[in-house]
Amino acid sequence: MGCCRKQKVRTELKTSLLIVGEGPTERIFLQHLKALFWCKNCGHNVKVDNANGGDPKIIVHHANQLLTNMSYTKCAIILDTDRPWDEDDLLKAIRKNPSIKTAVAIGSVPCLEGLMLDILEGKHPRKSDECKRRFRKKYIDERAMRNPRKYAAVFPKELIEEALKRIAELDLIIRFLKNES
Repeated sequence: MGCCRKQKVRTELKTSLLIVGEGPTERIFLQHLKALFWCKNCGHNVKVDNANGGDPKIIVHHANQLLTNMSYTKCAIILDTDRPWDEDDLLKAIRKNPSIKTAVAIGSVPCLEGLMLDILEGKHPRKSDECKRRFRKKYIDERAMRNPRKYAAVFPKELIEEALKRIAELDLIIRFLKNES
């Protein structure tokens, strides 16, 4: 007589996390960290994006555009500390989005290359341009900065796990990727 009724399959709503960095280098490094520490069956999705450079307000504006178009429940923005920013003001702008339950701003001191030097050497120069120069000279040159395989070679999981014990900002990023924050 009639066809069998299709059973409705209930899918559990996953938590969706958005993490936005300043530029392409941040995006590639964050994607590398995601590949190391996020698991597909953990019950949450993670989207890594970047604002293609700019000051903190541009990064927040880009994050808000993404938040408007998609339903993320948590958002992290990764910002260099070489430009002044007020965490409360930035997060207030993100929290205006009704889907956001958690928003966090994480600073790279003084820039992403400084954080990466901390991971590799346990220290970094005070100025951003010195960090960038040293990192590109010793580890990944300018031409290769957008090559994800370079990050995998320079930053193995064991090195990142060891650095987590001493770098609070890195620990925050990893806990966010694992949905532990």
